[in-house]
Amino acid sequence: MAEHKVSSKVFAAGDLAPPPFLLFWLAGWTLGGLYVLATVLWQLAGREAVSVTASALIHRIEIFGIGIDRSYDTSHIRHLRATEALASPYWYQRTMLPPLSGSGAGQVAFDYGGRTIRFGTSLDRAEASLLVASLLPHLPRPL
Repeated sequence: MAEHKVSSKVFAAGDLAPPPFLLFWLAGWTLGGLYVLATVLWQLAGREAVSVTASALIHRIEIFGIGIDRSYDTSHIRHLRATEALASPYWYQRTMLPPLSGSGAGQVAFDYGGRTIRFGTSLDRAEASLLVASLLPHLPRPL
């Protein structure tokens, strides 16, 4: 309701420009609403998928089949492993949010260049170990 009132003031016909605060407030309110919508949709229908091709490990994040892929060259993947949950008081809250911001959460990790990539936010340690065991035969052996 508040967003409708502010947007009607911002986009009302007239010679006066809307106050900058209203533009800032409307942008923040809209982005916040989109974030909440993405979080609810992630909890209802979000999933992570991992696949391995001849040359890449592909991590897909999707909601209702719409998503983004992150591809990693298998020749640069080192030390694929199951890990413990990160020591954070917000760990379980992070699993409720879509992992759109990149690596940083998850029970499966690997070293990729100078970074550590993590995925599998909703896996426990045993599930992460099974996933790692199923992925390792499909990755090239380090020299």
